[in-house]
Amino acid sequence: MYINKSMNNRAFKTLFFLFFIFFTSVIFAQNRFSNDEQLKRIYTFQYNQESDSLKVYFTHQNPIYREAACLAFASVQDTNIVSELFDLLPLEKQAQVRKAIIYSLGQMNAWQNNKLVPYFDKEQNLEVKGVCLEAIAKTSKKDLSDFFANVQLFSQNTDYMTSYWRALYFANKRKNLNVWHEGLNQRLNQLDLSNPRILFIHNQLFKSNPTVGSDREIQNKRIQNNYTSVDAYLKSISSPYKQHNYIKDSLFTDEVLLQLVHSQNHSLVRYEALDRYIKKYWQMIGWNEKINSGLINKVFESGDVALISRMAEYVKDQNLSNRKVEVTKENLLLVQQKLELPRDFEVWVDLEKAILSFEGKKYQYESYFTTGYQNPIDWYYIVKVPQNQKVKIKTNKGDIIIECKVNEAPASVANFLKLVDSGYYNDKYFHRMVPNFVVQGGCPRGDGWGSLSWNQRSEFSNYLSYQPGSVGLASVGKDSEGVQFFITHTYTQNLDGRYTIFAEVIQGMELVNQLVVGDVILEIERI
Repeated sequence: MYINKSMNNRAFKTLFFLFFIFFTSVIFAQNRFSNDEQLKRIYTFQYNQESDSLKVYFTHQNPIYREAACLAFASVQDTNIVSELFDLLPLEKQAQVRKAIIYSLGQMNAWQNNKLVPYFDKEQNLEVKGVCLEAIAKTSKKDLSDFFANVQLFSQNTDYMTSYWRALYFANKRKNLNVWHEGLNQRLNQLDLSNPRILFIHNQLFKSNPTVGSDREIQNKRIQNNYTSVDAYLKSISSPYKQHNYIKDSLFTDEVLLQLVHSQNHSLVRYEALDRYIKKYWQMIGWNEKINSGLINKVFESGDVALISRMAEYVKDQNLSNRKVEVTKENLLLVQQKLELPRDFEVWVDLEKAILSFEGKKYQYESYFTTGYQNPIDWYYIVKVPQNQKVKIKTNKGDIIIECKVNEAPASVANFLKLVDSGYYNDKYFHRMVPNFVVQGGCPRGDGWGSLSWNQRSEFSNYLSYQPGSVGLASVGKDSEGVQFFITHTYTQNLDGRYTIFAEVIQGMELVNQLVVGDVILEIERI
């Protein structure tokens, strides 16, 4: 009797211990992937773009996994799967899964998407209808003015109305909307503009053409014709960004510009000098003696990817404009072969465009991943990242706190945090700032043309949208993200679904708005 009771107590304690371990592991899971092998498996299929493996989950009994599999195609963007996604819509009872299907369809510019207009009237869930409006606007090839002038509005539903406005923005961007259409214009003037995002889009729709400013101020500046004095002045300026501003705001003779191009100054200076020189003689008809084979080849032989990219752009545009360029396709192929991939993928693309221009062809973008390069998703690292992981960006103007979105962009967050842990971002610069748009930094070269020896996949399988303080990854196209990140000043709908969002500013937005080119990232550290 005593033995049985003792054994029962031990069994009870064992069961209690196991239950406690399970309970705490669930409650204190780092993020949504930490204790869910199925989600990790689905996301791995997404990351590797294995469409057939994802399709298996379309009929899974758990709607969470059906949603994840359908949403994965917002990143994969395999147009061969469009018909199958449409076939799922009338069968799917869960609104969140239907929303995922339609969102993914909106990421793919396929002809079958014309079925979304009749489907919109059948859908009853307002959240799904809102996403459907955006998908129609992003993919339609027809004028949508009548459609948006007559579609039913639910003005009390903020999310739906936000989607309506976002849809107008996307349709207008594709030139499929006439904001002065009588019915639509009347409707637009009656809507509530108290929502700041809606107000921003309203202003984008009705913005006037920018006024061209006077060039009189720069025309009255003295032309610098002595390279020795220009070079000495540049050496007296400590920051390459201030050197760049000096070149940008000054006038130079052709000889001085060319000497700057071939100098040992920072790439920012050399690029600006080359850009100024090329623009000056861009439109010359016939043989362009000002941009001859000697200059072109010397730039290509420099090995500077920024200058090579600029000259490749010139060659491409001259060929496509039927102007003669004294450089051969074979020259460009040799330059392209010397690049280090995937680090120099951006300039590789620019050279490929120039190479194809010799045959009058235009480049169709392909991810570098298609060549076989892989940067595997690191689940061992990801599962340990807290879903509210905060990071402090220390700048010369103060501290900015961001919160990472590991649930939405696990691979991007992991790669970013690895760079943070290694100290990579310390003493890097903000090399780009466009007012009322973005500030960008993290380039190893400091001029926006640098990367490391890997690329990563784009992560769009979420409903994140750019707003003030969104932190995204710079890229040259889908699946080419690397180390450079940017922070948005405002709502930037044109970036949605095209650039990965992996974090958001939760403190220090006033400092973000003060950052300019040349400001320093002193250190980035986890909190």
